[in-house]
Order: sequence, then structure tokens, then C-alpha cells
Amino acid sequence: MFRYLIAAVLLVIASHAAFAGLQQRPGWVVIPTSHDYATLTQRVKTAAAKHKLGVVSQASATGVAKQVLNKTIPGNTVIDLYHPRFAVPMLEASIAAGIEAPIRVYVTENTDKTATLS
Repeated sequence: MFRYLIAAVLLVIASHAAFAGLQQRPGWVVIPTSHDYATLTQRVKTAAAKHKLGVVSQASATGVAKQVLNKTIPGNTVIDLYHPRFAVPMLEASIAAGIEAPIRVYVTENTDKTATLS
């Protein structure tokens, strides 16, 4: 039951973001691209590896919606990136800053089949 609840929550969040469009908000940088969703998602991972950042987690409501609810929604993926070299200076600056790690990026599919990086 919990799996379905999580899937439903992710579906609502993803659907709202995909259909409402992403807008600039405090702390965000929103970058529309000419890449399609799959290409942009892979480019984020490739760039992370190039800069020695690890992909510590990845979640996609798109896959959950299809797999659990048999619904098709626009592509969206949250990718968390981190490297331990950030831990000490971050925590020396602020113990509370630990909640902000890792670096989170959001790849969303647009209606014209391009993708946005936020």
C-alpha cells in the first residue's frame, strides 16, 4: 500500500511540474535546453563523472507512474550528485548545511520534447 501512496504522490508532483512548466524560484537555476529528455539525463551523468561527482541517487516519477499506475507522464528525473571532498568544508561552515547535501538537479521533459535542467 505504501508503494502505491508514494507512486501517487510522485505522480501528482511530477504532473504538476510537467504541465505547469518550471519557473525560476529562490535558489533555483532553470535552463531550457534543445536536448531531449533521455539525452539531457545522460549528459548530466556524464558531466558529473567528468567532474568526479558521484550520482548518489536518482528517482523518476515517470518510471513509477508507468510501472505501478500504468500511466504515462512527461519525463522527469531527480539526480543527486555529491563528492566527499565537500563534506568537511561544508560541515565546518555549518552543521545545519548537512541537510542541503547532495547537490540536486531536476531534468524535466517539455511538451515540445526538449528538456529543462533545474
